Amino acid sequence: EIRTPMNGIIGMSSLLRQTTLSEDQVYFADTIESSALGLLRLINDILDFSKIESGKMTIENEPFNIAENVEQTVSLLADQAQTKGLEFILDIDCETPSMVLGDRIRIQQVLTNLIGNAIKFTHAGEVRIKIAPQSHQNGICWLKFQVIDSGIGIKPEAREDIFEAFIQADNSMARKYGGTGLGLAITRQLVELMKGTLRLESETGKGSCFWFTL
Repeated sequence: EIRTPMNGIIGMSSLLRQTTLSEDQVYFADTIESSALGLLRLINDILDFSKIESGKMTIENEPFNIAENVEQTVSLLADQAQTKGLEFILDIDCETPSMVLGDRIRIQQVLTNLIGNAIKFTHAGEVRIKIAPQSHQNGICWLKFQVIDSGIGIKPEAREDIFEAFIQADNSMARKYGGTGLGLAITRQLVELMKGTLRLESETGKGSCFWFTL
């Protein structure tokens, strides 16, 4: 119910932009839409976090094409990377199985959070997404997902804290980049609900690699 009016605002602002508008009016409509999208993301994060904390988040286990799933996710974020002049690379190992069992929606959500963060905190260089088989156990193929960037990196003392709810690396970063501090907390918990583990490797000033196995 909370999301319904927000979707209405986003839909109407999008329709408004398709009408004949002055330059100022286009700017106003764009601002309404981008602000509404930001608020909707915040609402979704809070609702997801609440559902996870209450034990009501369910994970599906259905067959889907992993390459198509990841390519779709990456394509939705390509414009953000291009706007910042970043090299945006998707590398899916040829040994990766085409069909897998899992929750395609939650995998998309995890990747969207990680890739979105990588783009946000990278001002030059590249963001690279890599997927490859890591191991086979009892007939099950475990895949390793990596999101690698050449961004600002994360200080050693902050690397565990950033996975806690409402925590960011430092206050100045929160002021500069925005965000709720919920994204990585939700991401880690979703990965764990899918029986995986989310890890971080980072070097301040050189970049970060978030990776997980499923």
